[in-house]
Amino acid sequence: MIKDNIYNNIIHRFDTELMTNVSGKNPCVVFDIDGTLIYENDIETYKEKLIIDICKFAYYLNSNNIPIFIVTARDMNVPNNYEDTEKLLDRLNINYMKLYLWDIEEYKTVVDFKSLTRKNIEDKNYKVIMSLGDNYWDYGDYGGTGIHIFENGKFIQFV
Repeated sequence: MIKDNIYNNIIHRFDTELMTNVSGKNPCVVFDIDGTLIYENDIETYKEKLIIDICKFAYYLNSNNIPIFIVTARDMNVPNNYEDTEKLLDRLNINYMKLYLWDIEEYKTVVDFKSLTRKNIEDKNYKVIMSLGDNYWDYGDYGGTGIHIFENGKFIQFV
């Protein structure tokens, strides 16, 4: 578990992984949102509270022209959820290639949704170098190096 210098540890690991990418595909990174970029809770005191080290990593990727994909288990079928999530990401000032919300009618489990979406990204000539999230399904198949975020960013673990 890493709880000190989280941002620097992620950058170092990313740069190392990037140097070993020999796939010929465009490198990219996949992020979850809740419990990853912002605090998990919906209560007002935590609403849109940034998980600083993870957001700083996203800004680092933006400044180095590394594509970001957002894959979240927020429900696609809830009215305005997609638009509200786009607005949130705009407020966070995170540039991303594509936002994916879970369509429960198409994918019966969040595990299937997340892994098959990452596969879909790789099928479009991208190589997922890293996947960041607060649940085991946020990384894994087609996810490159996983970074598990614990307790709203208090510490991380590479998996």
